[in-house]
Amino acid sequence: MNALLTHPGTQYAPRLAAALYKQGVLQCFATGIAFPDTPTAWWWKLAKKLGREKLLLKRVVPGLPKGKLHVQPIKEALALYRHQQLKQGNDEVFYPRNRDFQQQLPQRLIDQADVVIGFDTSSWIIAERCRKAGKPFVLDASIAHPLAKEKVFAQLRESYPEWAAELASKTPRNIEVELQEIALADHIVVASAFTKKTYTDHGVPENKITVNAYGTDLGNSKFEISNPEFQISNLKFLFFGSLTARKGFPWLCEVWKDFHQRHPGCRLLAAGYDNRPAGFKVPVGIEVLGAIHPNDRAALFASADVFLFPSFFEGFAQVILEAMICGLPVITTTATAGPDIIGHSNGGMVIEPGNGAALLQAMCRFAEHPGTIPSMAEAAVNAAIPFTWEAYGKRWVKVLEGIRRV
Repeated sequence: MNALLTHPGTQYAPRLAAALYKQGVLQCFATGIAFPDTPTAWWWKLAKKLGREKLLLKRVVPGLPKGKLHVQPIKEALALYRHQQLKQGNDEVFYPRNRDFQQQLPQRLIDQADVVIGFDTSSWIIAERCRKAGKPFVLDASIAHPLAKEKVFAQLRESYPEWAAELASKTPRNIEVELQEIALADHIVVASAFTKKTYTDHGVPENKITVNAYGTDLGNSKFEISNPEFQISNLKFLFFGSLTARKGFPWLCEVWKDFHQRHPGCRLLAAGYDNRPAGFKVPVGIEVLGAIHPNDRAALFASADVFLFPSFFEGFAQVILEAMICGLPVITTTATAGPDIIGHSNGGMVIEPGNGAALLQAMCRFAEHPGTIPSMAEAAVNAAIPFTWEAYGKRWVKVLEGIRRV
């Protein structure tokens, strides 16, 4: 079986390319900018010298030889420049980028493939080309249904108007092409049960969707309970993600005010890209750390006792898995992969997004019963261990084999 994987940007595409190659089914990974996994090459040395390893890491495909890559670097570099340097918006930059990428994909790559995989927002043209060529097309949906997202964003704009800049609606045309991808796909792969539900709620047949959870690079070999006697006075919570309304940060700040009055000795570390609107000040007891280098993620998790991720809308939220494999019990919401990962273990608590009373109660439970943290930490690690990239790749092969048999 030969699978063509297409994605103009990053997201989880490099990981999927590596997983499919390891399983022996990858024909080619077509993308914008990507590098084979060769740390001695000049681009690694230049990136290190310029302090840009983080940017390069997103574009490296572990274990993939150069012959399995098809790249379109010029248009991708231009899109990144427009977005990062000129501060142009997602819709005006990435949808034209995605359109051009699909149009310029060589037809021979589609013709040589047994099955084609494309990602949401970047596959409406490819899906149509696959249909004309008689090739099955699988949509890898990295986030929940676009109409569900629009509904949640509208609610968040109403609740947090000062955060509206990062909650803009998509244009009707961009929503239309996403719906076109969904309709044309022979099968859809999503990363969480929450994402699947948003699709079935909007009329997509359940048998057209497979849930395949992501893996993590962070291992648990060094995990240990270093401080089994937690004290209320030094309990540290961690939020790690973009400081945005979608991730639940302003909601968390509201609840934290009440919590901190009850437990003034506790602290909250807020790490990730700082997208707070001008003038927004975090409450007492919260320390904003800013962006974290990938090499420092494990150390960040090791510095905390409990992980908080009160997101309103996710496709998966890999950071939950990373926190758990590093030994942190989790408080998260039903709008993430939290229910899938935590399951029936004692590794965390799952609440409804926006339920302030439930979030406060969950935080207070840890602060008032810190002795439960060690056992919950161990349960979190055990629950996260099965979620590996190797297992992710093997499940993908089963999906692709099933598509070929149909």
